[in-house]
Amino acid sequence: MKKNGKINLLIVVGTLVLVVGAFIVVTKTTAFQTAETVDIATPLNTCDPNVFPLRVASKNGYFAKENINVNLADASGDLLTNLNNGKSDPNADVLVMGRGEFYRLEDKHPGMFKIFAFGLQDKNKWNDAIIVRRDSGIASLGQLQGKTIGISFGDARDATARVSATSEEMEPREAAIRTMLEKNGLDPAEFPLVSANLAALENNTISALHIREPFLTFGLHSGKYEILEEGPIFARYVFNLNPWAMSVSGISSEFTQQKPETAKKIVQVWDQSVSFIRENPAEADTILQECMKENFGLSGATVRQLTHWKSSETDKNLVQQQLQWYYSIGVTSKELNVDDILLSP
Repeated sequence: MKKNGKINLLIVVGTLVLVVGAFIVVTKTTAFQTAETVDIATPLNTCDPNVFPLRVASKNGYFAKENINVNLADASGDLLTNLNNGKSDPNADVLVMGRGEFYRLEDKHPGMFKIFAFGLQDKNKWNDAIIVRRDSGIASLGQLQGKTIGISFGDARDATARVSATSEEMEPREAAIRTMLEKNGLDPAEFPLVSANLAALENNTISALHIREPFLTFGLHSGKYEILEEGPIFARYVFNLNPWAMSVSGISSEFTQQKPETAKKIVQVWDQSVSFIRENPAEADTILQECMKENFGLSGATVRQLTHWKSSETDKNLVQQQLQWYYSIGVTSKELNVDDILLSP
């Protein structure tokens, strides 16, 4: 009997070991299987301050902690081309892009994406400037009269061979520069505006360039250029120093419907990154410096940061004013309603 009891005990213990082992295997397998892959597309450079929360989230492992695998795609080519041509498939769950491009997307395909965060210029933080060659002898905007001013794309294409901007892409940029000139008592008609980048300024094809980060820091670090007119260009001249949305982060409505819990996690991760940036300015600068080292080969170069709204901080009145401005200059065919473009809590 004792022998049989020992055998039975061993069988029970062995069974428990197998059950526990099987549970661990199943748990690990289930965790692995339930990890969500999220496709995030952006036309912006990886060191662009507009996408900084995304870099912080990756660096600090926020997505991994939420069991999310991020597939980051460069959308500087096909995405914007498709949107400009009226095509509706951006092939992404999340878009981080310029506000003008997003407003055009909403105008052509209402409700496809909903905004959950904004990157902004304000009087304290800005990412653009007008620069000139250091040896140009140009010390004021008035000295540019009759000379060509270049306007950069403000995205990853500024680092590539020149590609002509569409009239839709140029219109808000041109409108901002024209407003800047007018408010300085100058006639915009006497200042030719063209799409350009740093290469055009270096070879004297243009006399000045409106440029944004991280290419602003890259250009200044070379020692060849200097700032003629400090930013924020949009916030100061178009919006009278009120915050000006430079970029938006939007999530696919289809994705939100199919995977609501994952969608909530994405928003939570973004908000967590914004909190980190605010509460840890030195560490945030270090992350940006590492990015410039990795992508531009620059040591100790800190990109100017922007202000970021969390998902609960959007000032609807300011965004609506911006939507009115984009309609007034013809970027959208109608004035969009801010409530229609925001992700519901």
